Amino acid sequence: ARRAVAAVLERDAAEVAGLRRAVRTLSPASTLERGYAVVQDADGRVLRSSLEADPGDQLRVRLAAGELVVDVEAQVDAEGRVLDPFA
Repeated sequence: ARRAVAAVLERDAAEVAGLRRAVRTLSPASTLERGYAVVQDADGRVLRSSLEADPGDQLRVRLAAGELVVDVEAQVDAEGRVLDPFA
């Protein structure tokens, strides 16, 4: 009976270790460590598209170590085209 309990505990410990690795890999901090950034507008909303900010807007860019406050100079779409702010 002790061996069976020990085997179950060992299996569960391995599963927990695997889940811990998965959580660390998927955490926002790990994503930032890999070189990605989180960009937020003045209201704190996370931006997912260049079309969500206009020239002149101020944005916060969260990095793995610190933040940047940046001013938008232009919008560039997903195809690399600079968009006309007056269109």
